[in-house]
Amino acid sequence: MTETYIRLAQPADLATIMGIIEDARQTLKAAGSTQWQGEYPNQSTINDDLAAHHAWVLVHQEQVVGYAAMVSGPDPSYEKIDGSWKINDQPYVAIHRIAVAKSHQGKHLVTPFMQLLIRESLNEGILDYRIDTGLNNVVMQHLITKLGFQQRGYVKVPTDLIEPRRVAYELNH
Repeated sequence: MTETYIRLAQPADLATIMGIIEDARQTLKAAGSTQWQGEYPNQSTINDDLAAHHAWVLVHQEQVVGYAAMVSGPDPSYEKIDGSWKINDQPYVAIHRIAVAKSHQGKHLVTPFMQLLIRESLNEGILDYRIDTGLNNVVMQHLITKLGFQQRGYVKVPTDLIEPRRVAYELNH
């Protein structure tokens, strides 16, 4: 049986995480997406995630193969939405920068990765989740809705100077 789990990322994971981010950047570019085609996310972003204990890695077969940041709200990017959130008065976690190593793309690891992230937050009593993705990132849009997230509208992220508009989703338990 293959063991797949998540854990908080450590500074020693930084080089692997940056490789995963670069793999995702290239995959997005090949798909025609403008998402992550600028400077973001960069090593400073990941170092900030590490320092704030927001950085999580997916471990599969004893190898770090995925990265995501789980950030407790409020998230400034989600304060203004062209649409509406279903729940505005409860704590939530935003899932950002989710990526899987090129060697493991297509192996259906994003869904269990996100399920494990959500389960971790559920254990902390968090019942609401938000995530956004690029307008033309149809693969991620499909995965997000498959997990039960509902599209709530559009938000703008200041980190993308090319196309800051993102599709915003919410999951309520």
